[in-house]
Amino acid sequence: MTKDRKNGIGGRLSANGIAIQVKEDGSFKTTFRDLKRGKNEIRFEGEADAHVPTTRTIIATRLLTNAERIAEYRRDAEKLSYAMFSKNPDRYKGTHIAVLGRIFTIQESGNSTVVQVNLSYTGGSLFNFEDQIIVTYDQKTDFVKDSFVWICGTIEGSQTYTSVAGYTITVPHIAAEYLGKFEGEVSASPSAPK
Repeated sequence: MTKDRKNGIGGRLSANGIAIQVKEDGSFKTTFRDLKRGKNEIRFEGEADAHVPTTRTIIATRLLTNAERIAEYRRDAEKLSYAMFSKNPDRYKGTHIAVLGRIFTIQESGNSTVVQVNLSYTGGSLFNFEDQIIVTYDQKTDFVKDSFVWICGTIEGSQTYTSVAGYTITVPHIAAEYLGKFEGEVSASPSAPK
């Protein structure tokens, strides 16, 4: 957390016992590291030019980064293989799941995104196009076709669509809470439970 403000209490200042450099105009900037998740009390103590001690306390709320949210979601999500949840998506409706896939198609409309994702990795840059899901996401995203992404969300049942070739296809539908960029190498079936 970085705080930038006029302190209004003069030359010496500390936060939770750590000295903070104060500029001549009375402003300061500091970074708080290792704040715990949630609310944190930060106690500022200063001494004005007249040597009058002053104390102010603020509450800073630490939010999780996107990477931390995805890691937490993955840890707590149901460990289901594609084979399990695709045979009867309605059975798993409401189940929280985290899967890794490659975007096959992506469309934005207004502030929402619909993504068709291939899950089963077959090697090199190939994915099994039969293992697909439809993902709805209530935000815009910078992801594009062929991006590798973590999808963290809730199974909503199945969704049926008509392919470009005119086939009727039914696949699992996931309402995403988070979409996150995958960093690293894909080396095994990414949707399999670990």
